[in-house]
Amino acid sequence: MEVLVEKKLSQTDIKYRLAFPTNSLRAFPMPEGETAVYFESADTLENEWNFRLSIRGENDHWDWLQFVREKGLKCLQPKMKSYY
Repeated sequence: MEVLVEKKLSQTDIKYRLAFPTNSLRAFPMPEGETAVYFESADTLENEWNFRLSIRGENDHWDWLQFVREKGLKCLQPKMKSYY
């Protein structure tokens, strides 16, 4: 798998949703007319997780927030790697 994005988690990522800067969205090819794409991510133990990336306006953050709670993530933890 190819690493597309690495980021440190912000307070928004922990409390509300995983947010990517607009300029990093080009790393996630989204089919024309679609508003979301699924991607794989790996935690520090190299376990793979699948998440849904959607453009702003959609409200589908449950999988991400469940991951945050299960892993006990905090702001500015080590970088998260996202794969496609």
